Order: sequence, then structure tokens, then C-alpha cells
Amino acid sequence: MSYRDVVSRRVLAWACTSVCARMPVAMAPLALVFLVRERPGGYVLGAALAAVYVIGEILGAPVLGMRLRPDRARIHMAAGLTAGTGGFAGLGVWPGAHPVVLGAFAFLAGAAPAAVTGGLRALLGELVPERAVAQALSLESMLNSAIWAVSPAAVTGLALGVAPRAPLVLAAVLMGASVAGLWLLPVGWSTGGAAGVEGAVAGGGGAGAESGAGVGGVAGGAGVGGAAGGAGVGGVAGGAGARGAAGGAGAGDVAGGAGAGGVAGVADALATGTAVDARLESVAEQPPFPADARRDGRPAGPPESLSRTLLGAWPVYVTGAASLSLLGLAELVLPALLEQRGIQVGWSGPLLAGLAVGGGLGAFLYGLRSWPGVLRTRSVVLMAGTSVCVTLIALLPHTAGIAAALAVGGMLQSGALLTRNLALREVLPPRALAAGYSVMYAAAGAGYAATGSLAGTLLNVAAPSTAILAGVALTLVLTAIGWWGDIRAPQPAEPPTSPPVPHPDPRPERAPIRGRCDS
Repeated sequence: MSYRDVVSRRVLAWACTSVCARMPVAMAPLALVFLVRERPGGYVLGAALAAVYVIGEILGAPVLGMRLRPDRARIHMAAGLTAGTGGFAGLGVWPGAHPVVLGAFAFLAGAAPAAVTGGLRALLGELVPERAVAQALSLESMLNSAIWAVSPAAVTGLALGVAPRAPLVLAAVLMGASVAGLWLLPVGWSTGGAAGVEGAVAGGGGAGAESGAGVGGVAGGAGVGGAAGGAGVGGVAGGAGARGAAGGAGAGDVAGGAGAGGVAGVADALATGTAVDARLESVAEQPPFPADARRDGRPAGPPESLSRTLLGAWPVYVTGAASLSLLGLAELVLPALLEQRGIQVGWSGPLLAGLAVGGGLGAFLYGLRSWPGVLRTRSVVLMAGTSVCVTLIALLPHTAGIAAALAVGGMLQSGALLTRNLALREVLPPRALAAGYSVMYAAAGAGYAATGSLAGTLLNVAAPSTAILAGVALTLVLTAIGWWGDIRAPQPAEPPTSPPVPHPDPRPERAPIRGRCDS
């Protein structure tokens, strides 16, 4: 388990597509302020447009994420990114339009691609081995840290050095490029279940082939999601298709059906005749691995609606929102805090850059090894450490201490977010992963907006350091609620397993040996 497991051309293509899709999101709020700042009351209008953009994200992520189908994810994400490109292009082409028109473009730019973050994260899990998922998510977190570190400087340089509309034009170009990048990636991700075997048994080469290598193995019980399991069950199903169909249809099943396992199954069928029937009956008698089985081994039970499934993961959303909003509060209050300490406000930029660098370093360190303890325990420990760092930010009087607390807090917060992403993979079935990531994205945005409102309210009646401490208290309450919800959830159980499918000897049985017990 190392970062070597995630180094591939497909992951590189995913990273480039992700940068093009997420850079506009990071640029948008500040770019909207620069777009209209020269108008009368421009800063107020810019803040309002940024708020409309964020509201679009918060509303669009869960609504569109729940409609993101794993088997057609590429088309859904392309449509969202295309609409988002139109929103950014409208803002860049008509910067002098009426505020209502600008607000509509901002809402479209925020809402339309809001589910893409969750979709790309779910797709990343399809590009790497299961053992390397933690490293892949660490890589994603490092990429996000780099994007959020570069975006403010890019927006400021373009808006002041080229034109106020330039950042939004660049955002439209990048988001449009990400649409093309989607065609370098798989069309979707596997959801588990019996679809692979059913498609292969029916002779429908396309469906069985797409699901076969990992999904067919899960359904048949020969292997849980692995390539070997898929090959075994696919072989049985492919053999049956070739044996049951006539002439050209049988050959078509071999070519398009269950892959290498299907060809092996055909060979067995031709060699042994009725032996395949016995194997098929053996497969049919095994209970299928549930399509909605979770990775943590909890029984799926009867099929649930997607909304009910997502609601069951609410502790993850609560803790994820708390982890992002905590340092968000420190970020928003930092300029006022520096003024309170008698430190130049210009230090805000370098200090926040240190926060971003700390987040990237924390994500890298998290992926270097396996860490002890269950995910919910790690999350609580990391959140407690982040809270201590933010408390120190409010109390320390010197720039060096504030910088160190921000950097270490960024490292711990990055680990906390990674544990939440990994926990979501455990408690949700694969078909709900993208929707779950989108809901957590919306929850984090809502938490960030709530802490921003809290900071603005408290700064009118209290010192900046007091506002930060109040935010820490609120975060600890949310963390405790999420932990309480985690421990009340059913404990993981061993996933259902099935005995391997017997592979009969294709050679004919010889005559019994006299004097032996087989006579």
C-alpha cells in the first residue's frame, strides 16, 4: 500500500480533468467580487453574487447528486459542466448586465456542476485498487489544497492586470475543457450486485462484459468483487450461453460476453457436455451477494430508497461539515484578529497560504501508512487536535505562533476530512457514493456559510478572538453529535460469503477399482 499504486495514465487524466472542473469553483467567489467592484456599491453586490453562487452549490449538490446514475455518470457530469460553462461564460461576456441577470448566471454556475465533485471522487475509486483508495483520496486532497492555494493569486492577477472579467472567462474555458476530459475516463463506476452474471447467462455480451470482471464474481459467490471471482462465474455463464444458443449466436456470446472467463466456460462446456449444467445449478443455489452491500460488511437488508440510504449516513455529514467550517471560521476572522493583535493585515495572505500548504502535507502524510483505530475514533482525535490549534490561533499574540497553529491545524483538518470520506465509503453502497459525496459537499458548504454568518454577527458584539472561541465550541458540539450518531449505528459484521463453485474434472470417470471403496 503506497502512492505507487495510484500512479497511472488514467489517474493522471482524472487529475487534469479534476483541476479543470474544480479551479473555477475555487476562483468564483473572489472573481465575482472583482467583476463588479467598480460599480456603485460594487463590494456589496459582489458579496451578494458570491452568496448566490454558494447557495446554488448547496442546493445543486444534493439534488443533482441523487440523480447521478453510476452507469451513466459521464453523461450526467458532462451536462452539468456544460451548463456551468454557460453560467461562467455569461458572467464573463456580459459583466455590465443587470444584477438580477448576473445573479441568475452565478446561480447556474454554482448549481449545475455541483454534483461533479462527488462524481469525480466516486470515479477515482474505480481507477485504483481497493487497497489504494486511501492514497487516492489523499492525492485528491493534495490536489484540492494546491487549487485553493493558487486560485486567489490567479484571480487577483488576472482581474487587476488584464480585466475584471478575465478570471470568469478563464473559468469558463477550464470548465469547458473538463467536459472533454471526461471522455478520457470510464463511463461510470461499478455498483456491485448480480447484473454481471445475469447479463452473461442471458448471452447479452455487452451488459455481462461491462459488469463481469468484478461484479459477476460478487454475485456468483466465487470471489467477492475480485477479477478471479468474475472470471470463474463468467466462465460458467459464458459456457451456458454458447451451449444453449446455436451456431453464430453462440460465437457472438463468446466474443462479447463474459470475457476470458466466458471463453474458458465455453471450452469446459464443449469438453464435458452436461457438466456445465451441474455447475450452473450449483451457482444458482448460492445466495447472491447483495447489490447494496456496504464495504463495512453491514447487511444491506431490503432495498431502500436512495434518500433513506443517504439519510442513514448523517453522522458523517455532520462531522464533515464541522471539520471544514472550523478553519473556515478562522480564515474569515483572521484579518480582524490580526488587527486586534496589532499585526499588519497584509500577513493574511501568507498565513492562509501556510494553511493550504499544511493541508496538502497532512493529506500526503495520511496516505503514507495505515493508521491505528477505527475511522470514527481517528476523526474525533483529529477534530480535537484541530480545535486545539484554532483555539491557539485565538490566544497567541505573535505572528509566528499564529502561523504555526494554522499550518498544524490545516494538517489535522485534512486528515479529518479524509477519514470522513473513507467513512462514507464504508456506510454507503457503491450506487449511492456519488450522491453521498455531493450531500457532504453541500453540508460542508452550509456549515461554512453558517460559520461565516456567525462570525459576522459576533464581530458586531465581541472581539475577533471571542468569535473564534465561540466557533470552536460550536464545532466541538457538532463533533460530539456526529460521534454519538456513529456509535449508535449497527456494528460492522462479516460480509456474506459463499463457498467456491466446484470445477468438475472434464475427464470421463474411469471404471471402479476392485477392492476399493469407490466400487
